[in-house]
Amino acid sequence: MPVKIKAAIALAMMAVIAWLIVQVFALRRRTRALEDQLRGLPSVEVSALAETVPERTEPVRYRTDWESLVGTNWLNRLGALMLVK
Repeated sequence: MPVKIKAAIALAMMAVIAWLIVQVFALRRRTRALEDQLRGLPSVEVSALAETVPERTEPVRYRTDWESLVGTNWLNRLGALMLVK
């Protein structure tokens, strides 16, 4: 493989990683802002009826895993490229 193509692939990989890092920092900032909003809300007393409701036994997923967000096909190709190199 020519050096220019390798350099272009490396540059593209670095750009994707940089974009992901920026997204992580943006999500952290957004989460902190939401936490601050929650802390500022007035507290509410829980009624006795709400305390008798049974809790869920099945786990709840509040977020998707990063592989489904990015796309597994793309990740497989990137992994294969790293293994070949």
